[in-house]
Amino acid sequence: MTLLVTGGNGFVMSNLVLRWLVDAPQEQAIIVDASPPDELARAFFAPVAPRLAFITSDVLSEALWTGLAGREDIQYVVHGATITSIERHVHAEGPGRPGLIGAQRSIDTNIAGTLNVLSWAQSLPDLRSLVNVSSGSVYPETGPEGTPLAEDGPVSPSGIYAITKYTAELFTAYSARELGLRAVSVRLSGVFGPMDRQTPARDVTCAPKAVAQRALAGEVVRIRSLEGIGDFIQAGDVATAIIALLKADGRRHPVYNVAAGETATIAELLDYTREKLPGLEYTLTQQDGLDVDYDPARRSGRWGAYDISRIHADTGWRPRPLRQSLHEYIDWLNGPGEPPP
Repeated sequence: MTLLVTGGNGFVMSNLVLRWLVDAPQEQAIIVDASPPDELARAFFAPVAPRLAFITSDVLSEALWTGLAGREDIQYVVHGATITSIERHVHAEGPGRPGLIGAQRSIDTNIAGTLNVLSWAQSLPDLRSLVNVSSGSVYPETGPEGTPLAEDGPVSPSGIYAITKYTAELFTAYSARELGLRAVSVRLSGVFGPMDRQTPARDVTCAPKAVAQRALAGEVVRIRSLEGIGDFIQAGDVATAIIALLKADGRRHPVYNVAAGETATIAELLDYTREKLPGLEYTLTQQDGLDVDYDPARRSGRWGAYDISRIHADTGWRPRPLRQSLHEYIDWLNGPGEPPP
């Protein structure tokens, strides 16, 4: 069986591909990505390289999907290709007239690219499952404090990226409902972990990454508040969740949260990090250039905890404790065989 993953050289999707191949030594994977694998990706995939194929192509390419049409060996698909850094590509149309010039390519990738994947997937004679990767950014900025975000609650995408992700969700649900495609979407909370690096398509820094990288470098972590919170999940746990959904027979919903299911404070992140890196130092400041700029007033809505009871009920999946997954990430950052400083 073969899994095809769009955006597979990127952060979260690379963890998914590796987990898929490690867990199932008899299976294959194909990565479709607009960029060829860089040195870090090649090293990351080295243990499974013989069973992994790379296709360097844009998801907007008609020739790509024509060439892959009707493939009998592709039975699973994960669509993760996206551009998260849309806002930085938006330019003004003129003085006092903010517009979308510069964002068109990004919007096309996130929406038309999804349509291309869904249309192509209908040509696969033995397709068993497709997962579209969405984002918790589709949720409202605020909500009832202390109440985890449920998938059937309100959505209110406020930025261009969030709008494109919710649109892709709607098309995925339509394809499942009206066209019979075995497809669902997942909404991710704050993801950190191996392979997280800045690329032309990604310009996001999650708090665990900022804290761990600064601590490993022996630098003081500049923080706005210790009381800021987030629902932080490691990319390895996202990978096992998506694989569980791919292979589940009893999926009953069009969309699933993939998250820790609870919040952690920045203070807790510092404590967990210090257990591995006891030399960690931080300073509280309101100046520009913060490493961790989490507003302590943001405690609900997309900034709070996500309800993960739906995916647990349908697959049995649960994430690992944050302390464990953060420690594993620090070990990866530090390099194999090298003790923490």
